[in-house]
Amino acid sequence: MLTLCKEHRLPEPEFSEYSGGFSIQFKFKASLGAISLAIRTKSPLSSRQSDILQIIGKYGKAKMQYILSELKDPPTSRMVLKDLNHLKELGLIELEGSTKAALWTIKPKNAP
Repeated sequence: MLTLCKEHRLPEPEFSEYSGGFSIQFKFKASLGAISLAIRTKSPLSSRQSDILQIIGKYGKAKMQYILSELKDPPTSRMVLKDLNHLKELGLIELEGSTKAALWTIKPKNAP
């Protein structure tokens, strides 16, 4: 089980023992919140934009360089920035800070 999770770049399962048995908990690779964000928007998202949402949702916050490093076959930083700004216009993410230290975050559902 552990080997398969590592091979597929999935989080390792958590094993718990309790009286009378044990349990195995599998964690999602990306937050389901990031996936549900795509459903909130009326505008269809590209596969790269969906990937970006999942990357940001994985930790709640992400720098542009981290997003670029996690994308498969990453495009130019300019194209990723264009995607990030599109997601921001849709109200799905927001930017905290500025310059290279800026963090992109998932915008809460009830945020204006």
